[in-house]
Amino acid sequence: MQRDFRQFVWRHTAGAQFAMLGIAFASFPFLWLYYEMPKEIVALLGADKGEPLRLFGRDLPASLFGLPLDRPVTLGLQCLILLLLVLINQRFRFWIARLRNLTAERALRRIRFQILSLVLRFPLHAFRQRTAGETLAAMGSDLDSLCGHVGDAVSVPAYQGGTLAVILIFLVWQDPLIAAAAASIYPLSMIVVPRLQRRVNDLSRERGRLTRGLGERIDETFRLVTDIHANDQTRWTRAWLGAQLALIYRVRLDIAQRKFAIKTINTLLQQSGPVLFYAAGGLMVIEGRLDIGTLIAAIAAHKDMATPWRELLDWYQGREDARVKYENTLRLFNRPDLRPAARDAQPEEAVDFRGQAITVEDLVVRDEGEALRLDRVRLTIPAGQLTALVGPSGGGREALALALCGLVEASAGRVRIAGQEIARLPASLVNRRIAYVGPGSGLQARSIADNLAFGLQARPGLGLGGDIDFREALLSGNPADSIEADWVDYAAAGVADREALRRRMVELLSRLGFGDGLFRLGLQARLPAGAVADLGPRIVAARAALDTRLRERGQVDLIARFDEGGYNDHATMAENLLFGLPTDPALDADRLAEHPALHDLLVRCGLAERLFAAGQTIAAVMIELFADLDPGHEMVRRFALVSPGELRHLIALSGRPGDSLTRADRALLTNLPFRVIASRHRLNAVDEALKAAIVEARHRLRTELPGIGIARFDAASVNPAASILDNVLFGRIAADRAGAAGQVPALAADVLESLGLGDELRRLGLDFDVGIGGGRLSLGERQRIALGRVLLRRPDVIVLDDVLGALDATCRADIMTLLREEAAAGVTVVAALGDAGLAEGFDRIVTLERGRILQHGEGRRILRQEMGNSRHEPE
Repeated sequence: MQRDFRQFVWRHTAGAQFAMLGIAFASFPFLWLYYEMPKEIVALLGADKGEPLRLFGRDLPASLFGLPLDRPVTLGLQCLILLLLVLINQRFRFWIARLRNLTAERALRRIRFQILSLVLRFPLHAFRQRTAGETLAAMGSDLDSLCGHVGDAVSVPAYQGGTLAVILIFLVWQDPLIAAAAASIYPLSMIVVPRLQRRVNDLSRERGRLTRGLGERIDETFRLVTDIHANDQTRWTRAWLGAQLALIYRVRLDIAQRKFAIKTINTLLQQSGPVLFYAAGGLMVIEGRLDIGTLIAAIAAHKDMATPWRELLDWYQGREDARVKYENTLRLFNRPDLRPAARDAQPEEAVDFRGQAITVEDLVVRDEGEALRLDRVRLTIPAGQLTALVGPSGGGREALALALCGLVEASAGRVRIAGQEIARLPASLVNRRIAYVGPGSGLQARSIADNLAFGLQARPGLGLGGDIDFREALLSGNPADSIEADWVDYAAAGVADREALRRRMVELLSRLGFGDGLFRLGLQARLPAGAVADLGPRIVAARAALDTRLRERGQVDLIARFDEGGYNDHATMAENLLFGLPTDPALDADRLAEHPALHDLLVRCGLAERLFAAGQTIAAVMIELFADLDPGHEMVRRFALVSPGELRHLIALSGRPGDSLTRADRALLTNLPFRVIASRHRLNAVDEALKAAIVEARHRLRTELPGIGIARFDAASVNPAASILDNVLFGRIAADRAGAAGQVPALAADVLESLGLGDELRRLGLDFDVGIGGGRLSLGERQRIALGRVLLRRPDVIVLDDVLGALDATCRADIMTLLREEAAAGVTVVAALGDAGLAEGFDRIVTLERGRILQHGEGRRILRQEMGNSRHEPE
């Protein structure tokens, strides 16, 4: 980023600024004519009948285009010219405003991208000092106003200043004394306003500092919310946040008051000007030194002086504010210890680290506080072997693991591989050849497949964006690479295309112990539209095979099949009414009574009042069971048919007569029965008569509303809105059969595997969205995916930092087998471990403590020494 805000403006927007300057200068002659026209009109009206008609000092011809130019026609022509000048001036304003907004938005896009690019270049320790909340705050409204001034940098002083100059010159042209009276107040304003603005700038800097501090505390509160509650620190946290808000409040109030003072002074000065103006002009008219037409034209021009002057003062305030905000942004992100900038176009890789030993020579690493993390470490890590770095947390193993990957800057010494110093190689090359998985490794809120392919997305393939997007990206300083392109490097994974890559992903995750998990996720997935033709008939066949399996075991009643002529006690009432699943977002299964067409159908079927009465019964039971519990209690969340907010509302409604309820209250109560599963919720609210009425309404729904958005259940086909498991079951698991919830999915899985659909489902499981930070998966599952991501791209060096300890013994054994296979192929494998017991099976072990190597050598020998030492340690 440029060191000065003016440098940023002229470096990136000079062309647009000169264009706006040209448009502003081109508009001034038309603006002059606009102020001249009232004088011409008044002169025409006050002229004697015998005088020749004139316009802009020139005599008019007797006729124009055959039309005689008498006074009425000339007046109409003058008014038409005035209207045309208004339109022309507005057009100039439109051109300037359009270009100004475009320039501001491009600048905002550019500076936000620059900030994020700088964040990507932060050293790792910087992320312990900077929070995401602080970065988001810096990219928010303050940046909007900053970049808004970029568009105004030249256009406002050029256009508004030029407008003011045109008006003053016009007034001087009419009479110098009038011009002097009009301009007399402006020098005083130019002296007072900058003095007040300097204090506003200081307060703006203080506001930015306080706001960033609040952002940090809010981010910390989100991260530590469990500890805050567990340690009863809610009140202290609220007090601290309140204190911070009080400081910001006082500063913001002071800024607002000082800005108001600036506006007030400016307004008073402007309002005092017309008094002098009218007094001087009126006296000159009385004395006969000035004609009335000139005075009216001067009055009209003077009236317009306030707007450009106010715009110029606002521009000055905005410029100072933008300069302060730019300095704050620069101070936050333009760090002196940034990593080298990555180049988009990298040469083809010319080095190969596979089979090459890593040499560490007198390596010294310090943290941001200058404390030693590694102290003159010398070490050779052989290729094709498994090397464990063992030691206590903070003893140096973590720092050494990061240094081997070039992820931490050395204070002294170097790390070499294949005769080259890692720190001097392009970061992109090192990162593609050396893979790292550690405590900071996480998952994006994307699918499992996207996370696995994360390490293969080095360069975009075909599929660039449109010409407009490409051009705008270049003008905004953004990368021209299209996110719609296929970024995956299939060759790096050793496959030919996307389908082969997905098969490789399934194979890797299965070997990492996540095959069953993928299968489970695939069962919960919906069948993609493109796979219905191929997989649909096979799913229907699996449905029949499962039915046969259950009959052979005498367990047919484990599943309550859907039957269009009967009520399914193990499905919700909404599913029974729809006999399918909603596909229209407006059709919410929990709020069917609020859908206009369905509500009308329920009224015609005589169900609306019956459902309302059932809802009142259900509400009474909910209140009786859960009223004494906090609405956020776990029992309420797990077993209540209503949300905590709905429970509070129902408690407030209890005891009120039906005729006093609002339409929303009645809709809530009417919707409650749709959530009931008769076999599970014994609420005495759904009797056999109501079930029969629902089945009857189902048939009327099909005939009277055939186009409503419902994917209906069909025994001969798959339901696109249902999961694959639900399609195989074609019904609901019997809630009143012990063990059915575990047995039925297991049987369905066995049937699908026997029909050769196992890998198909696992590939569907790859499309599961893992959530923010992988939060929808367990820790072990996240670690497996992170390891799969590394193995998928076939690196030359693999560094694992505190990964194996988070896995169970079975998974750890599977991973060790894979790592041994990689080592046999020449890959250098290094694992940092906190427990020496986890180092069993490693070829070499290096123990570190206090940043120094204590011992290193053959794995079994070091392990025997470590275990011997532990047995002889005093208890």
